[in-house]
Amino acid sequence: MKKALTILAAVITAASMLTVCGKADTYEKSSVEESKTASSETTEEDEEYSPLGTEIAAIEEETTEPETEPPTEEETEAAEEEKEEKVSKDKKADPALVGVWESPDSENRFVFGEKRKFGLEFESTSQLWFDQNGVVHTNDPNVDYSKYTTYDGETITIELEGQVMLKLKRTGAPNPNSAYGEYKCEEGILLDPLAQVLGVAVNKCSVYIEENRTFIGAMLSKYSVVDGKLYILSNGLQALGLPPNSALESDYTVNDTTLSLYIEGHTMTFTKIRDIV
Repeated sequence: MKKALTILAAVITAASMLTVCGKADTYEKSSVEESKTASSETTEEDEEYSPLGTEIAAIEEETTEPETEPPTEEETEAAEEEKEEKVSKDKKADPALVGVWESPDSENRFVFGEKRKFGLEFESTSQLWFDQNGVVHTNDPNVDYSKYTTYDGETITIELEGQVMLKLKRTGAPNPNSAYGEYKCEEGILLDPLAQVLGVAVNKCSVYIEENRTFIGAMLSKYSVVDGKLYILSNGLQALGLPPNSALESDYTVNDTTLSLYIEGHTMTFTKIRDIV
């Protein structure tokens, strides 16, 4: 169990450290448009981007019949998308943005997905990483986890004392010769604190393994393109220190695999490193 606690501590430390990195990077590189807080009324725009957990909590509070189950995640997401179609016709996606972008000016990778989804990938290499064989390593070089980690070409499993600590499922084609690639988190007690820090469901977390580098990420928010400006909505990004109901606003250009954000006279240049699987 001592080894299990060591891995657990490493994951919590990594997630907490990466949250701080994201917070500092956001405040230094981005302009945050403060929302008006004087009014206590909830607008349609507020409702559109309310965090999923807040909506579910509100449903549970209003429900007087204990046997009534809250909506499933799929039902809630479908309702959100239907409402978005009605309320946000002025908000557009930009297909040129879809992909994973990396910049020397940011410690975090930006991820733009389909349906205007926005996410971040945080590098966890200094605290937790995987090698080519799928073996997990932590910042304690004296502990060998190879006997607790298995990789069958498609799934990485970390099991200690009969407990599944972490299980990752490869998103691409199986590759028994190399564990490098993208994985979706499936189960394991290590995922609970990580998901809590990121503010997402466990199965929404992902892990991307590269040579000598490991990234942990999730789709956290939404983006919009309005009148040629890019807005990254803060709801879902409170873990990074952003106030609710605000947005990171930037002029931008996309030239093939180069994304430039223009923020308060500063230009952040990103390179597209891969497509969304």
